[in-house]
Amino acid sequence: MEQFKKKFLIKSLILKVILVFAITGAVLYAGITITIDNVLDEQEAALVTDRLKSDIVYLGDIIGRGNWSINEEGVLCRGKVQLGDGTDATANISPFKQLQSKTETFSYAFKKCGDEGLTWVGDQETGYQQGHFIRVAGSTRDAQGKSIVGTYIDKKVADVLDETGHYEGAANVAGRPIFCIYRTLIDKTGNVVGCVVVGRSIEELSEQTDAAKKYISWALIILLVIASTAVILYFKRTSDKINSIKKYLDRIGKGDFPEEPLTGKGTDELSLVIDSINEMKESLMEKERMGSELSVATDIQANMLPCIFPAFPEYDGFDIYATMNPAKEVGGDFYDFFMQDENHLAIVIADVSGKGVPAALFMVIAKTLIKNYTQIGLEPSQVFTTVNNILCEGNEAGLFVTAWMAIIDIKTGHVKYVNAGHNPPLIKLGDKFEYIEQKPGLVLAGLEDIQYKQGEFDLKDGDRIYLYTDGVTEATDLKGELYGEDRLLEYINNHVDDLPEYVLHGIRKDIDKFVGEAEQFDDITMLMLDFAKGQDKKAKRLEVEASPDSMTRVMKFIDAELESYGASRKAQKQIDIAVDELYSNVINYAYPDKNGTAIVSIELDDTNHLNTDEKVVKLIFVDSGVQYNPLERDDPDITLDVEDRGIGGLGIFISKTIMDDMEYTNINGYNVLTVYKIIE
Repeated sequence: MEQFKKKFLIKSLILKVILVFAITGAVLYAGITITIDNVLDEQEAALVTDRLKSDIVYLGDIIGRGNWSINEEGVLCRGKVQLGDGTDATANISPFKQLQSKTETFSYAFKKCGDEGLTWVGDQETGYQQGHFIRVAGSTRDAQGKSIVGTYIDKKVADVLDETGHYEGAANVAGRPIFCIYRTLIDKTGNVVGCVVVGRSIEELSEQTDAAKKYISWALIILLVIASTAVILYFKRTSDKINSIKKYLDRIGKGDFPEEPLTGKGTDELSLVIDSINEMKESLMEKERMGSELSVATDIQANMLPCIFPAFPEYDGFDIYATMNPAKEVGGDFYDFFMQDENHLAIVIADVSGKGVPAALFMVIAKTLIKNYTQIGLEPSQVFTTVNNILCEGNEAGLFVTAWMAIIDIKTGHVKYVNAGHNPPLIKLGDKFEYIEQKPGLVLAGLEDIQYKQGEFDLKDGDRIYLYTDGVTEATDLKGELYGEDRLLEYINNHVDDLPEYVLHGIRKDIDKFVGEAEQFDDITMLMLDFAKGQDKKAKRLEVEASPDSMTRVMKFIDAELESYGASRKAQKQIDIAVDELYSNVINYAYPDKNGTAIVSIELDDTNHLNTDEKVVKLIFVDSGVQYNPLERDDPDITLDVEDRGIGGLGIFISKTIMDDMEYTNINGYNVLTVYKIIE
């Protein structure tokens, strides 16, 4: 009886699977084919337009651009390049045949002529009115094989060309409906002397689209039949094994790793899967242990490093920025900056030997000791001497720390520094950066009772300090070549006056470009101090990961600053709309293949950029992603229906409409979009 029930249940289940697949397949097929039909129909013109735009650029490469004219003999020409005067005798068809042989696209050239003698071709219901552009050369003949040199453009098209300089859409060419793109030819004074056109047969395009629909439909049918049959047969043969595998994986998914392995006999695919699952379980158990350790170390590092910029908005006269990019194996790099007292700023960079949790914990101890002994008022050399002795006690793991620290008097610019076996920093005292010359002391935790020596120098307005770990200079490409100190010095001196965040992110991009596909084996940590005691920090900056999750944070940041500036309710709403559109543009397009950061800053504009006595706010959006100027995009034609307009561009158009001015520039690979708005 039980055996009969099992067979009945299996057969019933298989029938259900067949029924589900039949219904699902029919619905899926109908939905996909309808969707494909709609998409192909909607995109047909857009795809053709994109191709023709490329073809007309190629035609321009063949015949040349600019300084066209009509000579005394009435021939359309550019220098020695002649296209013709409207007769077969002078028609130069070579460039147009060349384009057609490469792309299968029709192309023609017309010269400008007067309206005299223009008439209707055919009757006014089925024919077309002639326009004042006469054909002088082309790649094809009419349907009867006759030359079409000497014929005219539709007047509708000619009128549009006179007004806008270009036309895109369907046109009547020698009695055939053709999808065309027209562009005018300009003489050296800027006057229109002719035009060129490329086009493709609408009937031919429709046939290609219909053929594609049929091919896709048959492919879907075959695919659904094969998939349904395969799944049903596989399910019928292996349902028991699947159930046992599912239960086993459910336990693993809940973190309950069974001691006993998953069992299964036979040599079929499921038996191989069972073997793989057993291997996966062992691997996951080991990776869970290692991942837990590395996760703890990563959290330790991330939570210990100051990462809010501007770091000291209450202080004028200096700016500071730092980054830390950990390698796959967590190390012990760290940076720190803090006020020793109200007049002295301390900056630190260090690298702990070793990897994983031990190095991260040693980093925490070293960082805490350095900060604590600095804040009680010790000199840099005294801090390192004291910290070294403490770290040497009970250092059974044999870890050590390379470190560099400076204390800067922010009123006078006087700097006292000490080096414990760390890379020499780059100092800009005047026009360019140079490596500081000082023999470094022994690493921290290397040997007890070491007396560290300190050096001194003075900073003036515009001077800078750049600190880094060996992950920068020892970054290695696939050939084993190091990035090196010389390459670092050259890059930073080529960007000597850029904002600190631009410099640090730029160096990281330069390193990535240098190493290529090689792995990062060490942390890359950098810090830059920009000393300018005579300058007033006005801009408020926020750096975030360019993702939808950060949108709320950006909007709150902007709204808080607008409120502090006394922005009107109307201006704030308009700025919120623009910020939403512009920051969304960064999120969607700046980093298509990787994660990246964005910097948003806001300040009151005191340059009178808008030439007004009213209060103006300036917002700047910065990213280091794909180079893209959103202001170059053509404004959408909002008079058209939604389905007739191209995709995208509306957000930028709205922002340009409601803001008072927008500017774009690219600085050393950074997209910088600046927006101005009157807020009173």
